[in-house]
Amino acid sequence: MKKIMFLITGIFMIVVATTIGAIMISNLINKCDPEPQNHVFINYHSYQYSAYVSWYGRPFHGRTMANGEKYNMHSPDTAAHKTLPFGTKVKATNLNGQSTNLVIKDRGPYILGREFDLSYAAAKKLGLIKDGVALVKVEIFTNEKFYFYKIKSKETLWRLFGPKWTRIAKINNIRPEEIKKGTKIIVPYKF
Repeated sequence: MKKIMFLITGIFMIVVATTIGAIMISNLINKCDPEPQNHVFINYHSYQYSAYVSWYGRPFHGRTMANGEKYNMHSPDTAAHKTLPFGTKVKATNLNGQSTNLVIKDRGPYILGREFDLSYAAAKKLGLIKDGVALVKVEIFTNEKFYFYKIKSKETLWRLFGPKWTRIAKINNIRPEEIKKGTKIIVPYKF
């Protein structure tokens, strides 16, 4: 009888300790998570924001893109992004109202501060051939899962991603020392 009581007491203590441990871990995770307004989870949605875009043309015409297709500078729907999945549909609208529909087919741009590279034809539709770079409204349509974060500080980034935060900065083409309050980053769901 004593053995059964000892066994039941032991099982009860394990259950209680596990429950308390789970609650403590949950509270710790909740403290590390960003506030709800700090990130947007994207899944089967569209998401709008402003971004700087540039274009790439003749030197890359005919070269193989990251998705395996040949780059055609006259294709009106080709766009490059560092992290969005290939095939993601994007609508870009210039500040003067001109817009074009794009598909992510390549990786880039690799110049700090630019979020998308467009084909020559897409850039021409938006009227940014002369300037080369423009601020546009971007609307992303996707069925892939990823997060947009608006960073409050480097410490927030460290709390969220630990030692991976430098990889996040690299994916977003941002040097870690340039991350400041308000920096927007994209993080793949399966990161």
